[in-house]
Amino acid sequence: HVYLEEKLASFFGCEQACLYSYGFSAIASAIPAYAKKGDVIFVDEAVNFALQKALDASRSRIKFFRHNDIAHLEHLLDQHAKEEAKNPKLSKTIRKFLVVAGIYLNTGTICNLSDMIGLKRKHKLRLFIDESVSVGVLGASGKGITEHLNISRDDVDLIIATLENTMGSIGGFCVGTSYVVEHQ
Repeated sequence: HVYLEEKLASFFGCEQACLYSYGFSAIASAIPAYAKKGDVIFVDEAVNFALQKALDASRSRIKFFRHNDIAHLEHLLDQHAKEEAKNPKLSKTIRKFLVVAGIYLNTGTICNLSDMIGLKRKHKLRLFIDESVSVGVLGASGKGITEHLNISRDDVDLIIATLENTMGSIGGFCVGTSYVVEHQ
């Protein structure tokens, strides 16, 4: 399996990959391995069931934004920034995440990722993308939403995907920086 992890990391242009024997567990365990109680996760309301279970397991504060609605996401982020301003010492210990999907399994729509990148930078969010439906489908070489929209991989902290949808196999994987993948 080490060979496949190396190939996946190389294909996605990432430092490291982690394989899972079951696709659902790849998705459901990636977020709780990294996010902790007290962290805040901003998430598109149309994410799949495995991501919903990951959010539950993380015990983080979950803030859902309307599907692909950048204005609503920005409103939630601005609201949170105002809350943080009231207690700056506490806000330094809380990490913020943005969780989306390349193509949403429940709607078939493509993520509005280009507009989200600006908000990610402005609000210092860690970006996790579920590419289960978009890997092998989007982008010139099938690398998913980032390749499709010509977005730098440096803007994405973790890509998670199952091999059970577009790849026609079993299992799942996560790719990203060594720092993020090592938590799993």
